[in-house]
Amino acid sequence: MPGSTGNEQPNGAPALFDKGGNGFPTRYIFAILAFVGLFNMYALRVDLSVAIVAMVKTKITNTTLNASSVTQRADMCPLPNDSFSNGNASEHATGEFEWDGYTQGIVLGSYFYGYVLTQFPGAWVANRFGAKYVLGLTMLISGLLSLVLPVLSRWNLWALVAVRFLQGFVGGVSFPCVHGMCGKWIPPMERTKLSMLIYAGPHFGTVFTLMISGVLAEHLGWDSVFYVFGALACVWFVLWVFFAYNSPEEHPRISVAEKNFLIAAIGNKPTSAGGGPQRIPWSRIARSLPFYAICVAFFGNNWGFFTLLTNLPSYLARVLHFRIEKNGVISALPYLALGILMPIVGVVADKLIASRTLSTTTLRRAYHLIGQLSAAGCLIMVALVGCNVVATVTLLICAVGLLAFSMASFAINHIDIAPQYAGILMGITNTVGAVPGIAGPYLVGVLTSGPDGHNLTQWSIVFYVTAGIFIANGIFYACCASGELQPWDKPKTAQYQLAKRASLRDL
Repeated sequence: MPGSTGNEQPNGAPALFDKGGNGFPTRYIFAILAFVGLFNMYALRVDLSVAIVAMVKTKITNTTLNASSVTQRADMCPLPNDSFSNGNASEHATGEFEWDGYTQGIVLGSYFYGYVLTQFPGAWVANRFGAKYVLGLTMLISGLLSLVLPVLSRWNLWALVAVRFLQGFVGGVSFPCVHGMCGKWIPPMERTKLSMLIYAGPHFGTVFTLMISGVLAEHLGWDSVFYVFGALACVWFVLWVFFAYNSPEEHPRISVAEKNFLIAAIGNKPTSAGGGPQRIPWSRIARSLPFYAICVAFFGNNWGFFTLLTNLPSYLARVLHFRIEKNGVISALPYLALGILMPIVGVVADKLIASRTLSTTTLRRAYHLIGQLSAAGCLIMVALVGCNVVATVTLLICAVGLLAFSMASFAINHIDIAPQYAGILMGITNTVGAVPGIAGPYLVGVLTSGPDGHNLTQWSIVFYVTAGIFIANGIFYACCASGELQPWDKPKTAQYQLAKRASLRDL
């Protein structure tokens, strides 16, 4: 078209697909880096879930237990002789450490004791000084801790707990940092799509880690798991430092058209009259029902998510008798389904909102309710099918995979209601959401402690409790959530107004 700048879209929106100075939309580069960063963060979080199966001695031998003796108890599954199982009990007794179920619960939950402490402080620091180096350094530290974890594990149990605590402590800032940067880099019309791409990173990281960890532990020893993922985190740190920036305004290679578009579409961080950061409206946040709806959703969703994330490999090994190599692959399937579905439901959500088929509020509420109720139903069925391996695995895949609907609602709802304070809100809500990471594994550890603790009866309690929490939080969110920008978060800065006018001139 004569006079075209090349930055227009067919519908007239400015620079939506602008390629910037480096031949690719700069915000997409941020999304890819953030995806890989969260991929690594979850790899460092879940690697212990599989490795612990190889680390711990199971008090089962051919002389004390065989398939016929197991069937004497109705709430324990027999040892199957198929390609997915151990085939004989002696293959269980390969670990180095004698930890009972209670101790394993402490070890698996120790990450979250640190994780819960730094959600809000990390968000505040990132909001104050910029998220780029805060996120980068925390990932580097977590990776280095992973490299020394095997040595310290063999030295002392509490040294292992301390390392996991520190990994959680530094890892707690990851989501607030990324969420705050999303508020500066992702325009509203791409919010669900790009956010779901980024937040699929943890789940693909989970899939990759669970699958590879089993293979590494089986063939190279359990310590190789921590060496591999620690090294990957260090490599990511280098890429992040060179290619990531806190905001479009700071990026040296972003095109002027894309920068103006992002500032106009999002608005930059509000400032006070003195030029410094504007005071956060704490009192209005504290009175916001939509904010509390997100808190409840985080707690309820994460209870089930973290309980399964940290304990599913143990359930498959101790109850259904999968050997570790196959255990990792099967444990990964639910998170593969979740990682695949998240971008899909994100694209559908943006289309429904853009076409005005559903309002943002209605979509967020409906998505979360669908995810929570469907996951609850699947877990109830898992408790009922008992030792049916095919049915159990299928139901677990559906339970976790369908949580993609919930992730496309509450997980990005902060950006809907307050994009300028998204990182701060994520810090608060993710603190609430980290509590189940402590309580869930602890409950499983208590219920399954003792030589015969891993049985169908005790695990049924775990599944029923989780299903109940899914149902309750889904209903609350469906009644109280909002997708509308709140009055206390509307950017009115001079730079925003100038960028708005510049963007309109490109039309």
